[in-house]
Amino acid sequence: MTNREKEILEIIRNNPQISQNEIAKKLNITRSSVGVHIANLIEKGYIVGRGYIISNSDYIVIIGGADVDIVGKPFNKLIEKDSNPGKITYSVGGVGRNIAENLAKLKVDTRLLTAIGNDRNGDLIKENAMVNNIDIQHSIFSDHHETATYLAILDEEHDMSLAIADMDIIDAITPEVIVKNLQFINNGKICVLDTNLTQETIEFICENVENDVFVDTVSVTKAKKLLNVLPKVHTLKANRYEAEVLSGMKIEDEEDIIAAGKEIVKRGVKRAFLTLGEKGAYYFEGNQILKVKSNIIAVENATGAGDAFMAGLCYSHFKDLSIEETFYIAVGSSRVTLKDNNTISDSLNLDNIMKERGEIKIC
Repeated sequence: MTNREKEILEIIRNNPQISQNEIAKKLNITRSSVGVHIANLIEKGYIVGRGYIISNSDYIVIIGGADVDIVGKPFNKLIEKDSNPGKITYSVGGVGRNIAENLAKLKVDTRLLTAIGNDRNGDLIKENAMVNNIDIQHSIFSDHHETATYLAILDEEHDMSLAIADMDIIDAITPEVIVKNLQFINNGKICVLDTNLTQETIEFICENVENDVFVDTVSVTKAKKLLNVLPKVHTLKANRYEAEVLSGMKIEDEEDIIAAGKEIVKRGVKRAFLTLGEKGAYYFEGNQILKVKSNIIAVENATGAGDAFMAGLCYSHFKDLSIEETFYIAVGSSRVTLKDNNTISDSLNLDNIMKERGEIKIC
């Protein structure tokens, strides 16, 4: 969308009954020029028809992985290279899909663009999307690839010890797929992506999507895919090790965290949130730095806390909340999720998030 088209669209949003002559006078341009710009806005999908009906942008688009999670939790201390008695559970997952479900639980209109196999596991993901009001109509449904599978083993503290991710199907989300869906993506308010996507697709999205791009770095290896497009990222969430990759700095203490966060912003990211587990999280934007801490809780399952935090960031930006409120929502979402056995907590809602407010301190 050009700057002039943005000006015209904003005028129409404020007064859908305005005439082209009135728009021309406001902008000091000819009526015929206004007509050309409006025709372009209609072609791009921002205006529907001739009645100046603004296309709905009150939704968030998530582009990323969806899979079936298999999680093993030992009854006692985890012993390496041995068979550990414990509990094994199956659930739908994937970073992008998890963020989408968390957002849907917060009553946000959520659209997920992912890749799913036409198999039994794929059916589980489709059924879950239907139950949780996640729109997946723009996703890829493949007869040639199996639905992705994620295997995690937790330790006796219920934290992840190791994991294996079979995510090959995600490679089906190519730049060509993004091109076909670009109008739909740009019509949303936020585009969220995870780095399970190929580097080519990540770079194409960052270069061509017009709305704010939020990125979950996922892992140290996959975070490297962002190095060429950091200036295109509006909001980034990374842990300490992913921040090392993105900043090119070794992080050993809090001074290093601050230096790394500043460097990531210097490299072009508008907002960076660096998470430190039970030690809290940092926020960097321009010259502003904030830290948040929260009281220790009994952790049931840590695998979904990061996805809940990211959903909280997206929700807060979607609702135009302050950075302080953003921290309360994001950290509160993580705390609700940490208390649950499931990766996605059925208890995640604004009421329960607000109950965590007193446990959170912004420094």
